[in-house]
Amino acid sequence: MADWSALPSDLVRSVADRLLAAANDVDYYMGVRAVCHGWRLAMADPCRCVTDVDLLRFRPRHWIMLHDDEDETVDDGGVVRLFLNVATGRFLRRRVPLLRDHVLVAASDGLLVLGDKKYPHRASVINPFRGSLVRFASAIPRVNRVRAAVTGSEDDPSLSLVFSFFHDPYSDAVSCAHSTGDELSPVRQSAGAGPFLCWKEASMATYRGHVYVADRDGQIVRYVVPSAQHRQQDCHTELIGKAPLENVTGGRCGRAFLVASAGELLLVRQRHLRRRRAVEVFRVDVERKAPLEPVRSIGRRALFLGGRCVSVNAGELASVDGDCVYLASESGNVAWRYDLRDGGETMISSFDARPFGLVQALLNYCFVLPDAKAQLHSVYRTECLLSVQSSSESD
Repeated sequence: MADWSALPSDLVRSVADRLLAAANDVDYYMGVRAVCHGWRLAMADPCRCVTDVDLLRFRPRHWIMLHDDEDETVDDGGVVRLFLNVATGRFLRRRVPLLRDHVLVAASDGLLVLGDKKYPHRASVINPFRGSLVRFASAIPRVNRVRAAVTGSEDDPSLSLVFSFFHDPYSDAVSCAHSTGDELSPVRQSAGAGPFLCWKEASMATYRGHVYVADRDGQIVRYVVPSAQHRQQDCHTELIGKAPLENVTGGRCGRAFLVASAGELLLVRQRHLRRRRAVEVFRVDVERKAPLEPVRSIGRRALFLGGRCVSVNAGELASVDGDCVYLASESGNVAWRYDLRDGGETMISSFDARPFGLVQALLNYCFVLPDAKAQLHSVYRTECLLSVQSSSESD
């Protein structure tokens, strides 16, 4: 029988690198490292890598952290959270110790955006599977809800954060934070991009290391974040394309959503017809900036849309139907499933009722975003109570 532990180190590294590139999942990579002592020595340890390049290389792209009523707090105060691999259907419970000293702000392509509980609440980006983090000099936005996206690619692996605000009249609609910048800087809208219908209601997605945003009218722009050598320049927008206003389905245009799915960037637009609703799906060509191409089928994929959007492999997830789009109402009290094969619409009532099924858990993940402001208020209140108790005991 072959002794796998005796494989040369360079061969082990080559296999592991290919696995990481093909599966794009650090969980598989760490599984290979656990085979034997020799393999661990031959491969880079993700938990000891602290640079921006390492954070991007070992990013768990297919994993999302679900809201879970059964979160467990361990002895050191860390929290055990439930994760789902949307490509393979695998569930894992993992300790995330850094949640003990931070508030959860957002999730972006497998990474978590956190804020320090202590003032001035500086931002951090962590890999929940490795436990490592990159700290930012600038503070998180102290508003109720934000979307956040982490930029970074092979061409420019240095990290930046892009924040999109929800209905906050006292802040810029979109702001950018560099890992070395002391404060958030507003994104400059280029003249050629045209005015957005509503920046604060835009949909945001990370795709190939860049951030893309679509407004309710289906106009798509890319945020151009300056490289590490040009941090003095402003972050600005670049027009990518716009969904056609006319379509065979007719009706009034509703919300538009961007979602990365199976290596493509898709725009999904909701339409309000006379007696029902419908959705349209378009493929976005970010390189050629060509007119958006209608998509009739997404195969085994299913799209869950909301403040966050996610594409899942329905073939690996029970109760999730492929070639369908799941979407909650803006009020959050009802959801629908749209079948792209026949245009059928099915209502999902009371999708937020416990206990959650898988469809409800994914809809909840997309619709219910972390409230950083409420978390900080809870921290302040707890500190005040502890201070009062301490004063009373000393008296």
